[in-house]
Amino acid sequence: MFIIECGCGNEIYVSSGDDRGAWQCEECGKWLNFFGQEVPPPFSSPEPALFKDYDPDFDDED
Repeated sequence: MFIIECGCGNEIYVSSGDDRGAWQCEECGKWLNFFGQEVPPPFSSPEPALFKDYDPDFDDED
């Protein structure tokens, strides 16, 4: 077991066998990695810039 300390002062107790990459603080809701650094929440990846302005109906042949 190890402890991750959040910036708000809350301690997160993590089991050595836990294979998650981030843990959420119960006090402030921030997500922290193995080293106690704040990370974005899981499953909240930004939209890829490659497809940001993609228009499937655009026809360049006109």
